[in-house]
Amino acid sequence: HTFVVHGDVLSLSADALLVPTRNLNNKKWFPSGPPDGALQPPREDFTADRRVIRVEGTSSTAPPVWLSLLDGRFAPEERKIDGDAPELAWFLEAAEQFLAEAHADLRERELPPRCGRAKHVLALPIVGTGKGGARDASGEIIAALLQAVDEYARANDIDVALVVKNDRMFSAAQAKRRQLSQRWEEKLGTRLAAAAEELADLAASERLCIFLGAGVSVGAGLPEWKELLAALASRQEVPLDDDEIRQLATLGLPDQAAVVASKISSGLSSGDGPLASLVVDELSSPWYSITHGLLAGLPISACVTTNYDNLFETA
Repeated sequence: HTFVVHGDVLSLSADALLVPTRNLNNKKWFPSGPPDGALQPPREDFTADRRVIRVEGTSSTAPPVWLSLLDGRFAPEERKIDGDAPELAWFLEAAEQFLAEAHADLRERELPPRCGRAKHVLALPIVGTGKGGARDASGEIIAALLQAVDEYARANDIDVALVVKNDRMFSAAQAKRRQLSQRWEEKLGTRLAAAAEELADLAASERLCIFLGAGVSVGAGLPEWKELLAALASRQEVPLDDDEIRQLATLGLPDQAAVVASKISSGLSSGDGPLASLVVDELSSPWYSITHGLLAGLPISACVTTNYDNLFETA
């Protein structure tokens, strides 16, 4: 499936991320500095044939980052058609190379999809429309890029997310994305397609309020309640021995939470504050899921949530 997500590609929980720069010190793409442990690939390693390179040294829990040569000023002269601006195919080739090489890299390293997803997801921005040199042809690049990523996703049984920061480009990408889609009736069936249309109408008229539970954040790697309570029970702040932890697992989830809360030394005098603090500590991630990104792109009137994380707000 091809997703169009409004947001920042480096904030998305994906199996591989394309960043349109060769430089980890590029403040536009890495405003807080390079990812922890990241090693800068030598500039000379980027060539006309090798346009994308995976960054080494980052944490195994972080999405792999791929840098790319996309600045039109460094395109071969024979690929330039208007002063310093290369032909659009030059930009598309880098995106296509990323999809093929990142996908092959995931298979070669036998990495499962992140966060329990059914399929790997590759994420990339709209290439070439910043300082790359294709800004004046952004409509054409959006259409061509969507066509290319959609064809790759369908042919290779993988998910691709096109992540768009600019509001105007996001609207344009959504419009182009709809032209590529199968009819919803074919994909969902009559009943679900009718429900989707009803929700879409409510969102379009700003009468939709969404309710978010823990399942939305699972795609960002956060635990469901069962896993969360097991993690809390194992923390030093919760004085449970191994036998008590085993017995805890035989209780229902609300009872497990009550036991954990009662074991926190200050819990009885301070309400659920200490427990809430530990929950927030466990439920933290710098990357939000595709689900967060898609929901955040809706024109909703309100949002209600039981979640402790702020990933929807970030998205």
